[in-house]
Amino acid sequence: MPFAKSDRPTLQSPKVALVQAGLGSGGTEKVLARLAAHLDAQGYAVTMVSFQGDPEAPYYPVPDSVRLRSLQVEIGTDASRSTRRRVPWLRAVLRDQDLALSCLTKINVQTALATLGLRQPRMASERNNFQRQQMNRLWRWSMPVALAGADRVIMQTAAARDALPAWSMHRAVIIPNPIPDLLGAPPAPPKPELVAVGRLTDQKAFDTLLHALALARDRGNAMPLTIYGVGELEEELRTLAGSLGLRDQVRFAGRSDVPHGWTTRPGIFVLSSRFEGFPNVLIEAMAAGFAVLSTRCDWGPSEIVTHELDGLLVPVDDPASMADGLIRLHRDAHLRTQLANAARIRAVEYVEANVMEQWEAVIADVLSTRNRKTSGRTALNLLARKIGTDLKTGTPRD
Repeated sequence: MPFAKSDRPTLQSPKVALVQAGLGSGGTEKVLARLAAHLDAQGYAVTMVSFQGDPEAPYYPVPDSVRLRSLQVEIGTDASRSTRRRVPWLRAVLRDQDLALSCLTKINVQTALATLGLRQPRMASERNNFQRQQMNRLWRWSMPVALAGADRVIMQTAAARDALPAWSMHRAVIIPNPIPDLLGAPPAPPKPELVAVGRLTDQKAFDTLLHALALARDRGNAMPLTIYGVGELEEELRTLAGSLGLRDQVRFAGRSDVPHGWTTRPGIFVLSSRFEGFPNVLIEAMAAGFAVLSTRCDWGPSEIVTHELDGLLVPVDDPASMADGLIRLHRDAHLRTQLANAARIRAVEYVEANVMEQWEAVIADVLSTRNRKTSGRTALNLLARKIGTDLKTGTPRD
């Protein structure tokens, strides 16, 4: 329910804490920043809680009335990386909140521990493919237990929800990621230039994209590619581009100077990932007027893109198939425009206003039922004892 700020004192505002790892440029940070702005506009008192990052310089801006707290700033960098230091600090921060919403596996587990025994409800959201991402066995064992004790679990796709153990999905709700509201006239037809966006990690499979680009060039289709992103594989990918003779075709642009800065010149957008939680950039590219080509990876793309209608889907880790699709889009301007126009229509379903209303409806429902059910408390107590034992032998670190 909306609360008009001018109509009631701040103390009466429902207090919602959004808990995340940091304040950087990732997809989770973007969604929580937009959710914070939406809830703030509806009269909620919002605190964004992070373990790392500078509250004075978040990558995604939030209204001045949204409070930002960082363990790294308040206690120190070493503390921000330690579960043993995170949990008590987080418990102190959350004690006077009406609801805590956490995102990502480690953060969900740590928030579950921090709120154990407190009255306020807790929501949790998984934002990546927990079946494929690498994680410590402790987090993998703890994740479904932490979700089982949450009042609501927010998943981004049906595939992600269905991958949860049956006993931890009973309160699961599907809410996709939002895109900025679509305003103005359609952009110009997409150009035959390639754009890819994402962390330079194995998950994003930019090596597959580079091999596909080399195959396309060898067949007479030399396409310029700009990759936006940073990560640990940058030097390896630069070396690969050089060994494939692609130095003149590939530009590593680093992080976009401003959010969504890469969307201003529509072309051919490529998602080469081996797996995803929900590919924000794919929806953003569709909304911005790109012709998109994506791998049919778990999870997300096949629930977003209809092959040959509003984009092209190719198998994971298949440079030849990716090259075939890129060549089609590079050569056929009519196909690019047709797919791009259909993609913008599809992207309307993910417009921010609609998605944020779904978030707010779930939050309002949880807040309206303050008497928490006991389901999951026994499991969480077991989890607390397990974490406590492991902390004595070695603190899990990010």
